[in-house]
Parts: sequence; C-alpha cells; structure tokens
Amino acid sequence: MHQNKVEMWLPEDFRCPISLDVMKDPVIVSSGITFDRHSIESWLDAGNIICPVTRQVLCHTHDLIPNHTLRRHIQQWCVANREMGGIERIPTPKAPLTCAQIGDILVMISAPQSCREGLRMLRAAAMESDGNRKRIASTNAATVVASAFCAHAATATDKSRASSVDVCEDALATLATTGHLDSEARAILLSSPPALASLTSFLVHGNSEGKTNAALMLQELTADRQHREELEAADGMEQGLVELVKEGPSVTGTKAAITTMYYVARDKSIRIKLVKASAIPLLLEILPESDKFICERSLAAVDLLCNCVEGRSAAYGHALTIPVIVKKILRVSNLATEFAVSILWTMCCHSSTGSAMIDALQSGAFQKLLVLIQLGCSEKTRKRATQLLKLFSHYTHEWECIETMDFKEAKRSL
Repeated sequence: MHQNKVEMWLPEDFRCPISLDVMKDPVIVSSGITFDRHSIESWLDAGNIICPVTRQVLCHTHDLIPNHTLRRHIQQWCVANREMGGIERIPTPKAPLTCAQIGDILVMISAPQSCREGLRMLRAAAMESDGNRKRIASTNAATVVASAFCAHAATATDKSRASSVDVCEDALATLATTGHLDSEARAILLSSPPALASLTSFLVHGNSEGKTNAALMLQELTADRQHREELEAADGMEQGLVELVKEGPSVTGTKAAITTMYYVARDKSIRIKLVKASAIPLLLEILPESDKFICERSLAAVDLLCNCVEGRSAAYGHALTIPVIVKKILRVSNLATEFAVSILWTMCCHSSTGSAMIDALQSGAFQKLLVLIQLGCSEKTRKRATQLLKLFSHYTHEWECIETMDFKEAKRSL
C-alpha cells in the first residue's frame, strides 16, 4: 500500500485506533470498539486491561469477536481502489484456535490410535500465529504432549515399534513449537528415563530438526536448577551438545545447545563430562565470530567449566584461550566482560608456572583492566580486576624482557 496516497482518503472506520493502519483482521472487544487483532492482542499482552478508546475496563479479553462485516467492507474497498492507490486486497484471516478446539485435539493426542494426527494438528495450529501459541500455552497442552512422548518413548526401544519413534519425533517437534514447558510437563519428562534416553537419541542421531528440537527441550529441562541432577541419566547428552554446536545446523540449535551447556555445567559430574567431550576448545573457537548472545553464553559456560581442574587443564592446553578471553573484555557487553574477567582471574590464580599471567600481559590485559576499573563495573568484577593487576605487577619485568627479546629478534630478521 502506498502510504502517502492512501492517508488522504482511507475511511477512518477502516483504521485501527491503535496502529492507525488499515485493519487486516478487525475484532470487537467488550467495550464495543473494533481493533486490528494484532494491535489489540499486543496491547493486552503488555498488561493493559483498559480500552484505549473508551477507557472502560475490558473483560473476556481472550474472546475477541471477529468483525466479519467490517472486514468484508475493507476488502471491497481495497478491490475498488486497487488501481488508484496501489492497494492490495487484504486476505481473509484464519479463525484462531478456540479453547474447545484445543481440548478436542488434546483428547486425540491422549488416544494412541489418533495421537500422531493430534500432534500434527496442534503443531500446525501453533505455527499459524502467535495468538494460537499463546492460547495453547494457557492450557495443559504441554503436560498432555509430554505424557504422550514418555508413553511412546517407553516402547520406542523395541525395533518392532518403529511407529513409536515417529510419534516421539512429532511430540518433540510439537513441544519445541508450542514453547515453554510448565512445571508439570517438566516433572513428567525428568521422571522418565526412557524419555531422557529418547531425547539424547534425537540429539545424537536425529536429523537437523530433531537435534535442534532435542536441544530446545533440554534447555527447558535444565533451566530448573533443582532437577539438573536427574539429567545424569541422559547418557551421551554432553557429547551430543558439543557435536550440535560443532555441526551448527541452525542458529536456534546452537544457542539452545550452548545455553544447555551453561545450565548443566553447574553440576560437577556433568561439568567434567563436558570437558572430556572437548567443550572448551569448541567454545573458544566459536567466540571470535559469534554474536552477542552466543558470546555471552559461551563465556558463561567456559567460566563454569574452568571451575574444575580438568576444565582449567583443557583451557591451559589451548593456545588461544587467554588471547581470545582478553579480547572480549570491553568488546561485547558488560555481562561478557564480567565472564571474561572471571575466566582470566580463575586461570591466573591457579597458574603454577605464571605462564597465564605472561600470556595475559602480552594480550593487553593490563591496559584493559585499568580501563575497566576506571569505567566502572560490578563490585565482584572490580575486586577480581584489582587482584589480577596485583598479580601482573610481579610479572611486568619478565613481560618487558620478553618484549625486548621479541624486538631484538625482529631487528635481526630485517
């Protein structure tokens, strides 16, 4: 639509009172005013319960009534003015999923013979619109789908029950699409060893979509600190997470895998398994080209992994550890800086030979930490930065000697 041409003669009744644009899906709220569905849903989702036009309190906010008559008038007006204003006819929107329809689909999912069909219907509805996803999330759909996943995972190990694997795959995709797991759904999955084994199997052996969906569910399950120890039963999870990041089939999968690493690394036994799966070299290698989210989560995970001897040994053994970590100080975000300083502090405080301090000095850590203290940071980070500067002061002479030797070698090679 050409905005400048339309503004002069667009009928006011066709404009949404919130966005002031032509309404594509007009709906009536309890105050009697018509709004575009997307605009009024965003208004309500922000916590507003007052009609922006009449200032009346809105009730039955989940029951937005489609204004079919107005929509047809808008469509007719669009067709009539297509050539004059370059206007295209607005499509007829799909009716949103009702709670009754969701209930019928959940009944299908609960029945073995119609489970897979119900799962696909629920996922398709969730993919249609944000409104459908929110409405599904407001029901017990996650619990029903999680129960179906566990029930079929229990028989999926039997090769003669290949259909159970297919149902598990659809259930996993549905859970990933519909979003957040509630506490009941999380408890159901965590209490089922076959379900955890199935999740790990999809993470390790699934296609790219299956691996991503499994990582998303593991992220949901590990977000609750109280239940992380139950994931020790998910044999092979750590290697699967590392391989997923290495393969990088999707940004979503990579983010979910790294976030899960960060969550589970709080558990000491899982932390060691991640180190053995070569998580530290991988995370360090993706840091230089990563975006803010991945950089922060990767640094957070490395910080936790360096809290064990095995993790520090892996970090010391990688030539890029100190240079990459120092480079991220003051370069990404305050959070990334705090994690980077924490890693540097851990490695330098536990360095028996002092090589970590020399590497840090050569990478410019001394200057960066001085600037950080001057700019300001959290109290914890400031204390660690101050301690590091004191440690570095014992190695400044040695660092200067190394720089002098490097300069002499450079002169000889000219």
